[in-house]
Amino acid sequence: GAWFLLLPINAGTVIYTYGLSDILSAVLTLWILCWLAAKEKIGPWDLAVILFIFILSLGAKQSSIVTPVLAFILIPKQRRAILAMSVVAGIYVLSRLIYFGRIGDIEAVTTYPTWDYFTSQGLMILKYVKLIFWPFGLCVDHAVFPRHFDMSQRFVGWLGVLVFSAI
Repeated sequence: GAWFLLLPINAGTVIYTYGLSDILSAVLTLWILCWLAAKEKIGPWDLAVILFIFILSLGAKQSSIVTPVLAFILIPKQRRAILAMSVVAGIYVLSRLIYFGRIGDIEAVTTYPTWDYFTSQGLMILKYVKLIFWPFGLCVDHAVFPRHFDMSQRFVGWLGVLVFSAI
């Protein structure tokens, strides 16, 4: 626990004011996952509390949308809770789409083609894993664009993620 709290990359998130929503979202998501893991069977009251926490988490940061997927991977026996969170996630995405007209980053000035963005994410995942163990070059704010990497670098990045995940 202390290792996680003292990591420079996490401390940078705390220092960055807007990063506090990341922490709140992560804590609420972790709370849900711990609740699901601790219970053999989820009752109606448990489900209501889990859904309430999930809604709070979505309110803190839209990236909490991955909570049902994480629960499915880590605690697949809790099908009812996963299904209920998936329904809430679907309603959330649909409401964002209806209200804002899109579901992505609303503050973004420009967006990148899906393929360019997706292929560069392997390198970003490896970058943040590296920062956990070697926090050299860590800064509070950054901007890395897909155009900064050629396709061979993107391929090697995803290959690294796959190898790291397999290990």
